Amino acid sequence: MAPTTLNQLKAALYLLSTLGTYQTWGRTLLDGSLSHLLTALHGPNLPYILPGTKSPLRTRITHIIWPVDYLLDMLVVFFWEAVDGSHPATSAVGIYFLAQYLSVLTGIYVDSARQSQSIR
Repeated sequence: MAPTTLNQLKAALYLLSTLGTYQTWGRTLLDGSLSHLLTALHGPNLPYILPGTKSPLRTRITHIIWPVDYLLDMLVVFFWEAVDGSHPATSAVGIYFLAQYLSVLTGIYVDSARQSQSIR
């Protein structure tokens, strides 16, 4: 591969990475997901009770180091409420993402099956 093409691919990858990060953080700021996460982890009502249950959020999951546990706490709150439906904006974006993912995955599977039939 020519060096110019490689540099163009690197530039495109950096651009897409920056755009993806901007879109993800921008969406969580605009729909209130980030402020809700921070309230759940640092708010006045600690320990945080997961919606639809009577279970408090575990703050020590791995017992290794606190940044890993903190990140896991954020992911649990975010995905629990997206699946549970407690935060409708996040659930709607999750359904939208899942529909896109499944359509691409279906195309890959159909194309793979089509190629394997033509080899025989």
